[in-house]
Parts: sequence; C-alpha cells; structure tokens
Amino acid sequence: MVVHAWDERAAAGATVSLGSAARELGWQRRELEFAVQLGEVRSVGGGEPAVWSRSTTACGPPGPAVPGASWRRRVIRAEIERLAADVCAAVALRSRLRLMGTAQAAELLGISPGRFTRLARGGCVSPARFYVNRYRAVVWLYLAVELAQFAAHQPGLSAARTPERLRAALRTGADWRGRNWRARRVGQLLTQSADPWERAAASAAVLSADALAETVPDPAERAYLRELDPPLSPVRAVAPAVRAAVDQVLTADDREEAIWHQIGLATALEDARLTRRAPRPALPAPVHPSGPTDHMAPRACVTRPALVEPLGPIDRGALTGAGPKNAGQDPSAPHDGAMAAAHARPGAVWQWLSHTAATRSAQETTNSRQPQTTAVQRATRTRERSRGSDREPQTRRRPPGR
Repeated sequence: MVVHAWDERAAAGATVSLGSAARELGWQRRELEFAVQLGEVRSVGGGEPAVWSRSTTACGPPGPAVPGASWRRRVIRAEIERLAADVCAAVALRSRLRLMGTAQAAELLGISPGRFTRLARGGCVSPARFYVNRYRAVVWLYLAVELAQFAAHQPGLSAARTPERLRAALRTGADWRGRNWRARRVGQLLTQSADPWERAAASAAVLSADALAETVPDPAERAYLRELDPPLSPVRAVAPAVRAAVDQVLTADDREEAIWHQIGLATALEDARLTRRAPRPALPAPVHPSGPTDHMAPRACVTRPALVEPLGPIDRGALTGAGPKNAGQDPSAPHDGAMAAAHARPGAVWQWLSHTAATRSAQETTNSRQPQTTAVQRATRTRERSRGSDREPQTRRRPPGR
C-alpha cells in the first residue's frame, strides 16, 4: 500500500497553477476555479506534491509544510491533457458549470421570478455562488444542472401551490440561501484538505468572533485557526459597503446554524489536538542591564571590585571640592578635591564616586552662571506689556453743574 501511494504521487507530481491551466485550456480563471471547487477537475494543495492519503503511508509529514497550503490549489497536468485531448468532455464539463440568476432559473422551471425567490428562500434550491452588484445587493447564482434535477424530482413544488409549512416559515422572514451556500462551501473545503487543523479552520471560518471564542477558549488555538483561514468567497471586497455585504453572507448569524458549525469545529479539534499542538508565541528574552552574556556566566566566575585599602572615614570635603583648600580657586577649574577623591580610595567604586562628584560640581557651577530670569517671569512681563499697549486712554468726565 505504501508503494502504491508513492507511485500515485510520482504519477501526479506535475502540477500547474490555476492561471496557467486556464490559459492552456482557453477558459476563464474563475470558471476553472469553480470547477476545482466542485471537484470536476482534480487538483492538489500548494504544499502537496500529489493526491495521496497520509493515513495509508508509513512516511510523510503529519501536516502540510506551509500553513494553509491546501487552500492554494494547483491543477494536475494529466487533467489538462485529458480535457485538451477530448473536446466533448470539455464541452460537457462546461455545461455542468453553467450558472443562472433568478430570472433565468425561473424561466427554466416555468414559474415566475417571485415564486422562485420564495422557493430559494425556503431552502428548496441551494445557490452555488454569489456576487455583489453595483447597488450593493447580493445576487445569488444557481447551477443549471441542479435546477433541472429539482424540476424532475419535485414537480409539485414548482407547479402546485406553496405548502403551508413553507409559507409559514417565509412569513417569519426565513432565508436559507446564505445558510445553504455556507454549508456547501464548508463541505467543499473539507474535501480539499486532510490536515486536521485545516479542517477545523474550515468550520471556524463561518463563525463569528464570539461563537469561535465560545468553542475554542485557548487564544493560541484561535490565532492558529485564523492563520489557516480558508478563502470562502472569490469576491474582492474593497468598498466598505461591499465588504459589509460580503461579511454578512460569510458569517453564520442564525443561532441554530452556528451551533451546527460549532459541533463540527469541536469534533475536528479533537482530532487536531491528537496530531500536534497549536504553535505558541515565543516569550521575549529577558533584558539584563549588565550585558547580554552576564546572566549566562556561572556565579563563581563573577568578579567584584576589590578594595585595596580598608574603608575609613570619608573626607566629604575632598569629594565635593568644598573646604579651605579650594577657597581661592576658580570654580570652573578642576579642583584638588576631585583629584583627591580620585586617589583617595583605589577601585571601581571610588572611581565612580569621584566622577559623580566632579560632574555634580560642574553642573552647580554652570547653573550659578545662568541668569535667574525664568520662563514664567518672562511670560508675565510679556503679558503685562501687551495689556499696557491694548489699554485705551480714558477721558476725564466733567462733573455735573459746572
């Protein structure tokens, strides 16, 4: 069985990107991408060399080499050669990919567009794709093959009166079009990946942030699922209004539907945790002020500054430069006190003390030479001058009776 898996991988090892395959076949890229989503054209993930089951092989990695590589599909070269050689097969495949809007679907079934909309909202037919028009409205598209099968298997719903149960659901505002499309899309993603974490990410992609946090309480696992988030819709939402409409379609807002996807996510997480753990963020290395390598040195190798002379009474006048020795010297010149402090006690500690004393003395000398006028005083004087210039001369009034 192991040899068969490796033979299949070697036979289907040549793959082509979706854009190159569409150009070779003369198709549109979105048309070939839709065929890959439906499973009409065989493809593999971007990180997989071929379609082969990991569970049936004795070797191979437990997961994809690149996170989320299964969502970047590549077409097998044999599929392109098969479709290019058989023109009838290519025409039949493109007919199965035909999409219809509401008006065309109603015309195919022989009913009015309003009745078809009610049937679609009630969940009788499931949309296969959607897009947002220029009026920021969601337009649903349906497969012509599925519409023909619905008309053949359910002739009463398309011709007779709408059942009372369906009419009661429509009166409450029920709309199953988005729910059916999300179920179809998640099912397609589950068939494209065999990795348990990617399968869990497919179920988590349609859940809101609150529903996901309720099912997955671990922040690291939630971040990993968001990293593996698959592309649900090909719609490129740029404008805020379009993005809001697309997000509304991609998110399961109904509580019953959210619970259904939460159950699928919890089941997939059980299998995923057995294979490997979600990656955790690396903790930052501790910063030591003494240097990057001091904390790695053994405790016995750390040397401390030794005092050559025993500690005695400290001459504070020598450290600060005050005293009768420096009474007649220039305060800006280096005094004997700092020199005495530098040689009073040898060692690194006393060198630091002498340097601190000399720096403090120089700062005091600089501050004594600066003018005493502060910024507040200057602002006060400026305000008083401005008041004096704005004051209008007052005329002396003449007392009455004169």
